[in-house]
Amino acid sequence: TQALPCGDFLREYSAFCVYAYHGLEEGTALLVKKGVWELDPDAPSPETASVPGGEETCDKTATVAWVRHVGDRSRKLALVSLHLKGCPPGEWHIGHEQRVYLLRQVISALKQHPAPIVLAGDFNLRPGPWLDRLSDLLKDEVGLLPVPSASPLPTALMPDFVYDAEHCIDYLYCSPSLRLVGAPS
Repeated sequence: TQALPCGDFLREYSAFCVYAYHGLEEGTALLVKKGVWELDPDAPSPETASVPGGEETCDKTATVAWVRHVGDRSRKLALVSLHLKGCPPGEWHIGHEQRVYLLRQVISALKQHPAPIVLAGDFNLRPGPWLDRLSDLLKDEVGLLPVPSASPLPTALMPDFVYDAEHCIDYLYCSPSLRLVGAPS
């Protein structure tokens, strides 16, 4: 585990990170609320299950961790944060092999230790047939279903941001056994 340089408010969380250092400093991370969730000691470690950046993924990464609820250790989750290869708008076929490769690595890790899954990240794809192919892969291999996107609010960094579902590139997928509180229907 590594500490993230994001301020004191993150002290309440445990961070699990995977970085790609090939001229770029980017990666993926999972933050887990301390005292509520803890790593599942029976599952593979985030270090062994995560996908580091490399040539096969175009230096994109995925962080994978299994956690259990501190108050009820039978409540377990597999968590995934990923960042898939981007492409020029409208040329969604570019990088598809690298996106599929990274997802297949994640799927392989998830199959090592079955648990309900929450997978989220930057797919770098707008809605359409190329995203549908990745969604089908996630559904067919580990039963994940997409969660409808909510309209995000503007942030201090982007006060003029207007959400447009047609241009969405970040997605959330969950096992059907999970009930998401506050998710749009």
